[in-house]
Amino acid sequence: MTPLYPFKFSPIFQERIWGGQNLKNTFGKVFDNQFIGESWELSGLPNNQSVVANGMLIGKTLTELIETYKHDLVGNIIYQRFGSSFPLLFKYLDACDNLSVQVHPSNEIAQKKHQCDGKTEMWYVVSASDNAQIIAGVKDNIELKDIKQSIEKNTIEDLLHFHDAKQGDVFHITEGIIHALGKGTIVAEIQQSSDITYRVYDYNRKDQHGKSRDLHINDALDCIVLNDVNKTHADFSETDIQQELVNCPFFTTNLLSIIQPTSFNYQAIDSFVVYMSIEGDYVVETSFSSLDVKKGDTILIPSSVKDIRIIPKDGGKALILETYIQ
Repeated sequence: MTPLYPFKFSPIFQERIWGGQNLKNTFGKVFDNQFIGESWELSGLPNNQSVVANGMLIGKTLTELIETYKHDLVGNIIYQRFGSSFPLLFKYLDACDNLSVQVHPSNEIAQKKHQCDGKTEMWYVVSASDNAQIIAGVKDNIELKDIKQSIEKNTIEDLLHFHDAKQGDVFHITEGIIHALGKGTIVAEIQQSSDITYRVYDYNRKDQHGKSRDLHINDALDCIVLNDVNKTHADFSETDIQQELVNCPFFTTNLLSIIQPTSFNYQAIDSFVVYMSIEGDYVVETSFSSLDVKKGDTILIPSSVKDIRIIPKDGGKALILETYIQ
């Protein structure tokens, strides 16, 4: 059996009404479509399987890797719980227009209605234009009946919390929280492996065929949680740090800011580790392999690979989102 090593995968590009071309300029992604809103970097969803793009196992899907290598790839507890299903989904999003105001169900609701997991997610703002905003949560003293009435009157924006968006902002969007990316933002998204979204409001816009996108009002009202979201901010100007951004039951994400060769030992973590490369080029070394990584790449480090060395290139800084499951 081929020994495991750090994997790159071919991105899966998703066309969206609100997408554009910025993932080319920001991350060097290559695609022909005009309105690419999402680059799925690492996905085990059945109809969107990530495919290995490097090494001896090139061409294998993520699910095929798990079926072959089991706990050596994902970790003992994770394999016992999820089997051959990869539990997380990693994306880059380019919001050239506002995303729909939306909400995601809890695991309980999603299992009941769709026989799949719900969705808790996080956003790390890679870049934001002047005056860009992100919707996350609602204003104080809002009740569910207020939300329902505002949907009927087309005034829901009046009840939502608009946050100014800046590079390095972090939003932890838990199940049931109303949210939406605003025009002019590019984010890294880390989430449970689920594609269930209930649209609440879509700005009355139409697609290129003159059709409005479906709304899911009743489903949304069943799962909305009327909480606000306090954004945090990552200090990406610091160097040689490991800063915790999100620690929740579904995943832990840290920001690594590295300017000199740095070693990491994952012996205490019974999990795969994923690096999303936000800034800078670097090399990932193991005891038996070396992998060149560019800005915008996403790397899966198998659970059995415990010792990693990150070497920034050309005296630069590597800014990395490090994610695993505890």
